Amino acid sequence: MLRGRQAQLRELGRFASVGLASSAIYFALLWLCTVLTGWPAGVNGTIAYASGIAFNYALQKSFTFKSGKRHQQAGPRYAVIHLGGMLLNGGFLWLGVDLAGWGYIPVQIVATAVVTIWSYLGQRFWAFQPHQASPRSQS
Repeated sequence: MLRGRQAQLRELGRFASVGLASSAIYFALLWLCTVLTGWPAGVNGTIAYASGIAFNYALQKSFTFKSGKRHQQAGPRYAVIHLGGMLLNGGFLWLGVDLAGWGYIPVQIVATAVVTIWSYLGQRFWAFQPHQASPRSQS
C-alpha cells in the first residue's frame, strides 16, 4: 500500500513538473498575445493553450504516465481531454474578463487550477490508463 502511494506521489510530481513548464510557456504566450493583439482574453487564452498541447502530450505520455498505449488510442483521447480543457479555460476567461471585467491574471489562475484537475484525471484514468486484465482473463 505504501509503495503504491509513493508511486502515485512520484506520478503527481512528474505531472506537476511538466505542467509547470507548460504553464510558463502558456503565461508567456498569453501575455504576449494580450500585449500585441488587442484580441479578447478568451481568444488569447485559447491560442496560448493550444500551443502547449503537443509539448504536453509527448511528456505526459512518456515521462509522467510512462504509457505504452498506442498513439492511435491515446492521442485522440488526449485531444478530447485537452479540447475540453481549452473550452473550460476560454470560458473562464470570457466570463471572468470579457463579461465581468476582472483582471486576466487572477481569472487565469483559477482557470488553471480547474483545468489542471480536469486534465490529470482525464489523462490518468482515460487517455493513459494502463491496460487492466478483464475479470475473465484472470480466471
